[in-house]
Amino acid sequence: MGDSFDAGDAQLAEFAVLLRERNSIGARIGAILNRPASVGNIGEWIAAKVFDIELTAAANNAAFDCHFTTGSLIGRTVNSRLTGGKKACSM
Repeated sequence: MGDSFDAGDAQLAEFAVLLRERNSIGARIGAILNRPASVGNIGEWIAAKVFDIELTAAANNAAFDCHFTTGSLIGRTVNSRLTGGKKACSM
């Protein structure tokens, strides 16, 4: 990079803007989740809403993420996963 403003500088400036927007969106999502806006936490939150399961108090519980609160599986625990790959969600 020299003293003049070039295409690399423009890309860096645009990248900085995008990162600020991403961080802002992540903060808003985290406020809804009441946890950091990681892919795993987002998947657990979606699973809790869709399958009527309750998340554990600690996001880093090693054995399971959630337990069923209704139906024939009431009280049973489950571990949910959401990844960025083609297999979107597994339980």
